[in-house]
Amino acid sequence: MKPLASRKRFTLPFSALTLTAVLLTFFAAGVGATGYAAPSGSPAPTTAPSVLPDASPTGSPAPGPAPSPSATPRPKPTSTPRFSRGGPIEFSLNGSLSFGRTQSNYASAASPAPGSAPLTSNQTQSATGVGMLAHLFRRAGNTTLDLQVPFTLSTTTSLFGSGILSYSTPRYAIGYGPESLSVLGQLGVGSTLRGVFFTLPANGGDITAFAGPALFNQGDSIRLYGLRERRLVAGRLFEYGLAMTPPGSGIGSSLTLLTGTAQRRGDASVVLEAALQRLNASAEHPGGAGIAAQARIDWGKQNALWSLTTRTIPSNFIAFGTGQLEGDRLFDISHIAQTRH
Repeated sequence: MKPLASRKRFTLPFSALTLTAVLLTFFAAGVGATGYAAPSGSPAPTTAPSVLPDASPTGSPAPGPAPSPSATPRPKPTSTPRFSRGGPIEFSLNGSLSFGRTQSNYASAASPAPGSAPLTSNQTQSATGVGMLAHLFRRAGNTTLDLQVPFTLSTTTSLFGSGILSYSTPRYAIGYGPESLSVLGQLGVGSTLRGVFFTLPANGGDITAFAGPALFNQGDSIRLYGLRERRLVAGRLFEYGLAMTPPGSGIGSSLTLLTGTAQRRGDASVVLEAALQRLNASAEHPGGAGIAAQARIDWGKQNALWSLTTRTIPSNFIAFGTGQLEGDRLFDISHIAQTRH
């Protein structure tokens, strides 16, 4: 049996290979104190500043200039309204001035005595009149003080009318002056000469209570107490009134209830008013009850207007400020035309 042939192995020791690689790396070109240089195909580092922020104090950016203000004006704040205790006093005069002159001639054909000349006369008279309304007005905050005085001056007479003094606030009004029972004024039931009144606002209108003297037959005066309401609903005006006279006031006790309405549509307007009056029997008046009513319809243009009026008033109906009225029945239709020359 032959022995196997031995195989020879050529193997470098591991330590020798490691030492050789270290030496080649150390002595390669481009190796120095700063480290290993990149290959020639790689881009070389540049001296451009880094985009990373510098942590040093000197590297922080300097503050720029402050932005200039915009040209657009800023809205002003809305101021809260303040009410002052006092206000300016306003005074005004409104009216008209009239001049008049009359001349009369008289001649008699007959002589007063034989041989004398006929009588003749010539008379000339001038008249001047002024009708004015003096108005004193003061507004302070949310209150109003108002004084109105009408007057008439002429060469023959001077007359001052009934003045009105009122003090008004958003919640009420109080004053002194004449007050009418009717707002529409179709029946003419009258008003007080003067007296106190108190007004409260209502939805779409107001309510007024008043008291004062009123004229009666032949200038006598009676005491009158009244309540009036006016209200605007859907473009139509409504009125309601009540008037009372106490016993012993010249006609005895009486009660008058009033109602009315007015409306306008296009070129047509309608006004209706009715009153129920009851008088208790007294020494001055036999008493009784009655209903007065009046209706008026107007239609057409201003220069060609048609008007229809119908009215009924019972006998002994009392209009405060005038007196007892005679009963009547009225039906009237008229046409008013205006022409320009």
